[in-house]
Amino acid sequence: MIDDLLNQTITVAKRVGNDGRGHYTYGAPKEHRARVEHKPRLVRSNIGDTTNRFEKVSNARVYVEASASIEIGDKITLPDGSVPIIILVAPQYDMDGALAYWRVDV
Repeated sequence: MIDDLLNQTITVAKRVGNDGRGHYTYGAPKEHRARVEHKPRLVRSNIGDTTNRFEKVSNARVYVEASASIEIGDKITLPDGSVPIIILVAPQYDMDGALAYWRVDV
């Protein structure tokens, strides 16, 4: 159902560690089908205790195919070449409980 809407391509490089100087290191980038919607949104996290909750403004929301595996800290490159910071990653499930796609706020 959502596959028809994923008409753009993003690149995701998984975070694999750091270089000992506080900078992340990344694995080989992989391309994934996606849809990018540039629209400011207030993103809230209700996970964890009150010290881990946050409110941030997301500049775009990216819908990514289910075969991708995206986590906070990974490097994502949008179709326009920008490399935003991932704020929140939320798996989205279909009516059968299977992973349908990823919703990523950047």
